[in-house]
This record gives sequence, structure tokens and C-alpha cells, in this order.
Amino acid sequence: MSDSLAALPRRRPERFAVERDTVRYLPAVRRLWPAFVLLIDGALLVVALYLPWQRVSVDFSAFNDQGGSVGALLHVFGGSNPLEGWDSGVAAAAALAALLLVGLSAVAFARPHLASRLPLGRCAFAAAYFEVAVAADTRSRGMLIFGGDESAAVDVHFAYGAYVGLAAAACVVLAASLLRRAELQEYRSPSAAGAVVLASGLLVTFLLPWERFPTQAENTGISAPAAQVAAVVAIFILGAWSPRAGYGAIVRPGLAVVAALFTVAAFNATTFPFDRAYGAWIAIGIATALVVFSLQGGIRRPDLERIPWTRLVLVAAGLLLVASLFLPWQEFCYPPEAFGPTAGKCVSPNGWVNESGTGAAVLAIVLIVSALARLRRAPPRAELAAGIALLVATLGFQLANGGPFGLDYGFWIGAVCTGFILVLAFVGLGRPVLDVRLAPIALCLTYLAISVPTWSGVLGFDAPRFFWFAPFSWITVVGALLALALIRLWFERRPDPRPLFLLPAVITVLATLDLVRAETITWGGGIVLGLCALLALFAWAEHARALGQLQVPEILRVDRL
Repeated sequence: MSDSLAALPRRRPERFAVERDTVRYLPAVRRLWPAFVLLIDGALLVVALYLPWQRVSVDFSAFNDQGGSVGALLHVFGGSNPLEGWDSGVAAAAALAALLLVGLSAVAFARPHLASRLPLGRCAFAAAYFEVAVAADTRSRGMLIFGGDESAAVDVHFAYGAYVGLAAAACVVLAASLLRRAELQEYRSPSAAGAVVLASGLLVTFLLPWERFPTQAENTGISAPAAQVAAVVAIFILGAWSPRAGYGAIVRPGLAVVAALFTVAAFNATTFPFDRAYGAWIAIGIATALVVFSLQGGIRRPDLERIPWTRLVLVAAGLLLVASLFLPWQEFCYPPEAFGPTAGKCVSPNGWVNESGTGAAVLAIVLIVSALARLRRAPPRAELAAGIALLVATLGFQLANGGPFGLDYGFWIGAVCTGFILVLAFVGLGRPVLDVRLAPIALCLTYLAISVPTWSGVLGFDAPRFFWFAPFSWITVVGALLALALIRLWFERRPDPRPLFLLPAVITVLATLDLVRAETITWGGGIVLGLCALLALFAWAEHARALGQLQVPEILRVDRL
């Protein structure tokens, strides 16, 4: 009897473990079906950007007996192509938010135990908000391009791409509310409700007209890069008053001050010939009220006595760099023979005119906070300083692009502050070890050499077309910053190779977004995709411990000279 029982097949212990994990995993997956909805709708948000969002209809009866206006006739021939989602100034921010939502949803669905620690709710709300912002901005741009003459013969309508994007945004908000319905009940306190009302009001004001053109056409505030950063901070404020977040008395006022700072920056970005509209003034009032409201619990003064003087100088340089962006960075004058009110008028834009100055300010604020509070998850100071230098130099080249344009004193103050930041951030770094790991670093530098000059204006207007692969936007800025982060990871020789795989994959996705938008693959785009493939190959070799067995030939060891 014992022999017969011994002959029966036995179930291995590891099989019991697999079945037990499966039993635990399936209920968690059933609870996370909203994460799967977020994954699908997030991808749909990106796809909707490639569809038409605005279309134009023309009343041809206005041309009977040559009674139509000349402006309407021009719209018939020049306004036939509809506006796509990518024609909006908010499209890059919407695409990044949607891609982040897709990535976090995939992680939550694959690893259910991490779902509660991921910012899925805030990311979903950001993706939906920016999709609504694309609709508002394309509507404003459509009226500016097609309906500026207020002719009755031209009418601007939403196209099917706008309905697809708005429907996906509504589904994202609904799925995120179901996924985080337990956390929504925590906002019943008067303090949390007041913060939600003020932050939501600030987000609404960004969708209102901020700039008015002399022809009565208007631009929304969210089209300014600084307003997009302020919107992201306002969305984080929505979650900062949750008791589960555990933010102290210094984080909430800090977020409110940062939101107000970028709101004021977007307010000051308006230049001639635009005039400020009512939305800009309302936003300033709400941002000020949000700062005052955040101070109701008091604020803790940082202990500056224990901070080394080098970090204090670094903080001062970062603050002065942010302040210099409000000064004139460019000066140009219209010729006296120009037509209309522009004749002989001089204009001095500040440093908030595009994503370069705004991105440099974001990195400077992160550098200041990490120097004062010693954030463990913040990027190293050398990486932040390199990103600041890259963006400040880019902004300088973009503004000084020849002709009647010239750099003003704001640029030189920002350049001096950037120099101080670079020196203080790189002091104390050891000499890098020269080995085969310098090859992926060279690939990252090649990526920067291809992408940065084309959108910084270094090579002029026609020269960079051979290597050009993407227009300048938040997508290209994020790609360049990821390349800097990848350089730092290869210098650190991290034992975990997963970031070495992840960053080239993200850069590939970002480049693919722009290449699909252009509907062609240029030499620059092909080179970028090839570089990402080689970086993934080096990451695989690092994972297999193959790079450690290779050595640089002694004849090439210039560090021993």
C-alpha cells in the first residue's frame, strides 16, 4: 500500500505557491479593472491628437454677385485644411501626461500591490485636463486663423477628433474616480474643500482668454508653457490636502507659491501686439488667494544655520536665475517704414517666451528645494545643473537668431547665474573611470548633438533639415533631459540595469510621436532610433555582465598621460 501511494504523482511545493499567488492575484486584477480602462483611454488620448479637431464651413451664398468679403474668399482657399490636435500649443503636454498615464496604468495592472502607491488619480486628471485644454486652445486658434475677420461666410466647428479626445477624457475621469473613490471621501473637511475649490478655479482660468489680438481674436492662457507648469502644480495641490498624503506645513505653501510663480510668469509672457484679457487677471487673483489660504496653518522656517555656504550660494544663484527670467532677454525694434502701429516700436520679451526658459526655471526650483531639504528622490545636482545650462543656452540661441534681434541684459544675468550653478554643482565630483561604458555615454552625447542644435537655431533655418526629426516642444526637452539622466546612470555604474533599458525605450517612444506626426522618417529620426537601439544593446550587455570584461586598450588610456 505504501509502495502504491509512493508511485502516485506528487504536486511540487512550487506549484502550490504558483496557484496560491494566482488566487491572490485574480481578485486584485478584478478590483483594478479601472486601471485597464485608464490604460486604453490613455492610449486613445494620444491617438486623438493626430485627428482633426477643428473644421471650417463656408457659406458660398455670401459670394453671390461678388458680395462676399475678400477675407472670406481667402478662407475658402487657405482654410481648407482642418486643425489637428498637434496644432495646439498644449498638445505636447497632453501627450506626455497621457503617456505617463499609460505607463502607470500598465504597472498597476501588472503589479496590483503597487496600485495604491502610484499617483494614478492625479495623472489621470492631468491627462484629461490637458485634453480639454487642447480642445479650448484649438478652438481659439481656429477662430484666430479662420474667423478673425468675423465674416458670416466662415464658421469654425469641432471635428470628430475633438469628440474622440473629449470622450476619452471623460472616461479617464470616471475610471480614476472609481479607482480612488475611497480617497475622495477624505476631502470633506473645510480646509481640503477650500483648497480644491481654489485649485480648480485656477485650472479653469487657464482655459479662458488671456491674450487679445487687435482683430478681437483671443488666445487661451494654457497655451503659455509657464501656465502648463502652473496647471500641473495646481493638480498636485488637489492631492496635497488629503490626510493620506501626509504633507507638512511647508509643502502645501511651497506648492501654492510655485503655482503662483508660474501663473505670474505666464501673465508676464504677453508681449506686443497682444493685450491681456480678463482671464489673466482672474488667474492672478485666484493664485494670490491660494497662497494666502495655504498659509493658514503657518509655515516652518528652514534651518539655514546647518546648511553649508556652498549650498546657500547655489540656492541664491538658482533664485536669481528664476528672477532673471522676468527681465528682458531680447530686444528688437520694428523698422520705421513698417505698416500700422508697429512702425518704429521696440519690444523686449522676457525669458518665459517658450519651453526653454520655463524648463530651466523648473529645474532651478528642483535644485533649490533639493539643496535646502535634501530630497532623496531628487536628481543629483550635477544633472540638474547640466539641464539648466542646456536650456539656458538653447534659449539664448533661440532669441539671438540674427537680423534685428539682440540679447538684452536679462540673458547675461541668467548666463552668469548658470555659470555659478555649474561650478558649484560639479565641485567635488571625482574623475570618471575610462572603460567601455564610455561608449553608451558617447551615444547619448550624439543624440544631444543631433537634437539640440536643430531646435536651438544654432545651424540656421535651412541647414539642420538633414538631421532634423522633431519640432521644439516639451517632448524634445524631456528627451534631452532623459539623455542627461542616462549619461549619469552610466557614469554611476548602477547594479540595477532596468533604468538603462527604460530610458532608451522612453526616448524611442517620444521620438516616435514626433515622427508619426511628421508622417516621415528623416535621417535625424532614423539616427535617433538607431542610437536608442544601440543603447538598449549596451544595457543588455551590462545586465549580462559582459561590459565589465572589456577594457580600453592601454594606448587609448588618455587619463594616464
